[in-house]
Amino acid sequence: MKPIVRRLVGQMVIAVILALLLSSWTSIPASSSVTGALYTVVGVASSLSISMAISIDLKEVREPRYRSKLKKDIRTLLDSLVCDFSIASFALLASITNESFTITLSGISLSLSISLLSSIIIALSHVYNLRNIYAIYKFKADLEERIISEGEKRKG
Repeated sequence: MKPIVRRLVGQMVIAVILALLLSSWTSIPASSSVTGALYTVVGVASSLSISMAISIDLKEVREPRYRSKLKKDIRTLLDSLVCDFSIASFALLASITNESFTITLSGISLSLSISLLSSIIIALSHVYNLRNIYAIYKFKADLEERIISEGEKRKG
């Protein structure tokens, strides 16, 4: 299984478990305004992450194999960010239904609110984006330092 798919499946499993727990044992109401606000924030964070990733300048990386690997890694990151935002978009659409389901397992009745599940999926997407913003910033800073140090080695 590809890492992107594995991460997205893991994220969905966590979201379903959280939604089952919160829907079944708390009285947290589903709120379309919260879901909409979360989606807006995720949209901004996704845009920022994607912009940061595509703005990485590799023209100073002299080693062709290393530059090729970096390009592939950046492409993988972009694919992951687009997939994650797409799932958040589908979650927003699903939140419109405002449906709830009851599941009974071994005599235990669990409730699942689709709207709450959607909010959790979008919130997890936001956490993923924030983590990526910091990782991309660190990567860019480390790459700049490495390019500067390689340039100084060639001069000296």
